[in-house]
Amino acid sequence: MTEPASPLPVVSADPVQRARALRPLIEVARDELEHQRALPASLVDALVAADLFRLWVPREVGGAEAPLEVLLRAVEEVSQVDAAVGWNLAIGG
Repeated sequence: MTEPASPLPVVSADPVQRARALRPLIEVARDELEHQRALPASLVDALVAADLFRLWVPREVGGAEAPLEVLLRAVEEVSQVDAAVGWNLAIGG
């Protein structure tokens, strides 16, 4: 079992680009994800650090209030590597 690298820094204002930047980290975590049947804490931390879990939350309560299309495109980016990560992002987005 390989430990995923530390979370990537958020380098883009575009949520879809931030999701795309996490693809290598998701790829590394796939075996652990499959074995444990849960997202590794390091991957959850990376999704949080990339500010992807509050995309569709209204600004007035601390979210990004992104359009639905942006959330779906971010979910699509991570789902192409692992569907479970996309499912979690869709629920938490």
